Amino acid sequence: MKSKRTIALIALVVLLAIAVIMDYQYGKNNSMTNTAGKDKSVTQMLNETNTSAGVTDKAATSSADVFTDYRQDRERTRSESIANLKEIVDNEKTSKENRDKAQAEIIKLTEQANKEMTIENLIKAKGFKDVLVFVDDKSVNVLVDSSQQLTAASVAQIQDIVTRETGLSVDQIHIIKRKS
Repeated sequence: MKSKRTIALIALVVLLAIAVIMDYQYGKNNSMTNTAGKDKSVTQMLNETNTSAGVTDKAATSSADVFTDYRQDRERTRSESIANLKEIVDNEKTSKENRDKAQAEIIKLTEQANKEMTIENLIKAKGFKDVLVFVDDKSVNVLVDSSQQLTAASVAQIQDIVTRETGLSVDQIHIIKRKS
């Protein structure tokens, strides 16, 4: 029992550290998008990028701003989820089974955040301008910022990194190019 709590506490500390580092890195504390109470799915966020000729605010912003906004949305959503799960864990009236499930979910979210960050950094190291990765149980979405055409070799590099880090098969990896 104590080891599960310790693991959950360590996971929360790691996630908090990641959030602080990302916040510092991108320096956009006060420019978070206004989505009060409306969580966006990965598909919705990616579709905003692909909508026609400047109809959305995201399409009018620079590529770096779009990637920053997506990162902030992802971290905000994840932080809210962890806060809700933490309430379940801390509530004395919650059954042991539900506490264990909540702790497991906190650990899973932390592991996803670590995988996303690792994959993003490895792909950037291959020369891509920017990249965003969204990992879930059954698939990985990779949003690549690239002014040049994605070649078969570059797609293979991305797929290799993702499969190595997640253990998912190539058909579960979805690569989306966003023009700079």
